[in-house]
Parts: sequence; C-alpha cells; structure tokens
Amino acid sequence: MPINLGSKTGTTTNDYGTLIEASIPPQVKTVSIQLKENNVNAIKYKVDGTIDGSTWEAIKAEATLAKNATIALTPSDTGLERLADPWMKIRVQHKASIADSQGNTTATIIGQ
Repeated sequence: MPINLGSKTGTTTNDYGTLIEASIPPQVKTVSIQLKENNVNAIKYKVDGTIDGSTWEAIKAEATLAKNATIALTPSDTGLERLADPWMKIRVQHKASIADSQGNTTATIIGQ
C-alpha cells in the first residue's frame, strides 16, 4: 500500500535549493517521485540521497522539466530500490532553468 512521504510546492531560485526532503521509513522498499512545473517557467531538478543523514550523494542527475510538464520518477528511474540502497533520507532540489526566470514546482514522494 502506498505511503505519502510528503508533498511540497515551491519557487525556484538561480541556485539549487531543497524543495522537499523526506525520511524513508524502514518498511518502505521503493520510492517514486512525481514532479510538476506549475505553468510558470522550466526548471532543473535533481534527486539526492543520504544513508547517514549528513553526506548526500546523487541518485538522479540534473534534468530539465519544461514549463507545465509533469514527470513521474519510478524506482527504476531513480535507483530508489531500497533493497539495494538503504537510503535514510532523500531530497529533491530545483533551480531556474534560465537565470532570473523562476519556475514553481510541486514534488510528491510516495513509498511502497
């Protein structure tokens, strides 16, 4: 049964900032992420994970999400299959795709 690990909406800046950070409960085996750009401007995003709570490493490299686009990152897209990688937390970061042309993004993190 899916578990909503969090959902948040935020506006980008010119530098990467954390849109949402979620703790991964031990019973969660896979994580999916849905991203939606809210019809403002294209954004760049990336997903990081930590196994110790302080050292972050890339799970999903930088990618671009077009204005008003939605993407669903499945466990195979993100590498977030916890049987292989016991991530303690994950975070989605975003920034403007073009400097000074800020976007607005909603991210939802679902565990199973």
